[in-house]
Amino acid sequence: MNIDLGYEREFLQLSEQIYAVLDHKGCFLDVSESWGSKLNWRKEETIGKSFLDFIHPEDRVNAIIYIQELLSGEKEESPLLVRLRTSNEDFLYIKLKASYCDIKKHILAVLTDNSSLVHTQETLAEKIASLEEIQESAKVGSWFYDVHTHEIKWSKLMYTIFAEDEKKGEPSFEEHYESVHPDDREDWSEVITQCGEDGLPYETLFRAVHPDGKIVWVQSNGRGIFDDRGELTALMGTCQDVTYEINKQLELEEAKQKAEDLAKAKSVFLANMSHEIRTPLNGIVGMIEILQMSEIKKENKEYLKIMNDASMSLSELLNDILDISKIESGKLQLLPERNSVDKALNEVVLLMRPLATKKFLNLRLILEEDVKESAVFDYLRFKQIVINLVSNAVKFTPMGEVTIKAYRRDKLFHLDVIDTGIGIAQEHIGSLFESFQQVDQGIQKTFGGSGLGLAITKKLAQMMGGDIAVESNLDQGSVFQVTLPLKFIKAPKKEKAKESKEDLRLDKLRILIVEDNEINQKVICALIKRLGAEYELCVNGEEAVERMAHNNKFDVILMDIQMPIMDGYTATKKIRDFNKEIPIIALTANAFSEHKKLSIEVGMDDFLTKPIKKEALILSLKKHCRAKA
Repeated sequence: MNIDLGYEREFLQLSEQIYAVLDHKGCFLDVSESWGSKLNWRKEETIGKSFLDFIHPEDRVNAIIYIQELLSGEKEESPLLVRLRTSNEDFLYIKLKASYCDIKKHILAVLTDNSSLVHTQETLAEKIASLEEIQESAKVGSWFYDVHTHEIKWSKLMYTIFAEDEKKGEPSFEEHYESVHPDDREDWSEVITQCGEDGLPYETLFRAVHPDGKIVWVQSNGRGIFDDRGELTALMGTCQDVTYEINKQLELEEAKQKAEDLAKAKSVFLANMSHEIRTPLNGIVGMIEILQMSEIKKENKEYLKIMNDASMSLSELLNDILDISKIESGKLQLLPERNSVDKALNEVVLLMRPLATKKFLNLRLILEEDVKESAVFDYLRFKQIVINLVSNAVKFTPMGEVTIKAYRRDKLFHLDVIDTGIGIAQEHIGSLFESFQQVDQGIQKTFGGSGLGLAITKKLAQMMGGDIAVESNLDQGSVFQVTLPLKFIKAPKKEKAKESKEDLRLDKLRILIVEDNEINQKVICALIKRLGAEYELCVNGEEAVERMAHNNKFDVILMDIQMPIMDGYTATKKIRDFNKEIPIIALTANAFSEHKKLSIEVGMDDFLTKPIKKEALILSLKKHCRAKA
């Protein structure tokens, strides 16, 4: 069938789109060449057939309605998307836009191949669905805000995060603002407003309040979108529910704070216990030393010796407890200096020999030549290691000998403490260096002890960069082996000359004693008097400040720290305001390193702990009062 369409045919032939002319029944009157190239149908296969024959069955109802509305004049050239069948039995997505010419009684249809766009949209939809799955897994929602239209778009998870009803659609900015926790609104609003002005990326954390009152933590990130002219056109970003992570972090911080508070409480408790124990212990030790300086009977000297040994054991136990506490809290600091290994070991032997002799044990020291040189180490802690090991060896050796052997091998210093004692069963060796552990756990503890000595020894060796090991069998003795990376220096260090008994006198010194405890007052005053010095006594820091302000005759101040009315720290600072020269020596039962540090910071010159040792006191007085002593 050929119909003369005049200029319309010529116009449509020039178009790259598919066109078709249908009669009022929907049958083809004519098609353009692109019909064949796109759908692979020849013109003679098309003309005269119904348009519905080429439409996908699922789209035919919509096509019939479209044509009916077109013929009735109810549709105003709005497009319809349908699938058209090709000769290969494939289907293309075609956008149909038609108009009805009432004069010629035919329909002019323009068909545009939208397959590529539809496939793109389908792919995009798949990607969006995949993205939503990823967001769902990561608890991340996304949002979009059009700066010009103020239109807001939320992803599905945004409704979950903020507990909003998806059926009601996206909330307005004002409504969303109300969902932010009142305490976080100002910061949140400032961040969003700033991004709306400059489009720069932001990151913020805030709390959101659900309609039921539940509070969730939200991590929000956003940035601006700019057009080709650099103008801000939109904002976009993400919101993530991080409530679980924040709660875990808060739990960890709370646990950390509790641990710190517990450590602080433990430190305060130990400091207080140290003070409370050292104060009466100072009275015991001090009075023993004063009595030993007196003319007493031989029988009484033996009693004094027993008392002195008992008080020293108590003092050592207290020091062990404080040492293990300092080590475990990381507060114990080593003071490495150039010292003599030979001297340190000989001092230990001199100290331990009376104990060995009392048990009829032979105590031997074997030194190879290369350890007689000076080395850099903490003299006090090195001696503490050796004393602990030798003391244990003597304690657990009923008969035979204890040998201390020192040598160097493979750039390491080795110290072996060998005994012929009771030995250690293999099943006990693993727990030997644990705190508060003892091999002898029977009802009647034959040998006693706190179970801290070996634990402290191992920790000290490790702090010095070395370690300790043991080889032992039951009833076959033990060998404790210490290795330390000591740096030896060939030039020997000169030892200080020993002070004579005359040097121990302090006849020319005038001392101000500041002490509140009556027992300690008697101890320190009696000791100072025995040493020949003059003294005056103040019972608190306020009295000491007043005495110093009106009397400048003293050469040194012995200052207690923990006192009523005014403590030693405060008194020292007030005295330093008008007298910066006089030596002030702390004489205290507060034995922790922080107390020593604070004492020096407030202006004291030295720090001595109770119970006071006569030799330590004399040494400090002579050091800081050279002109007088």
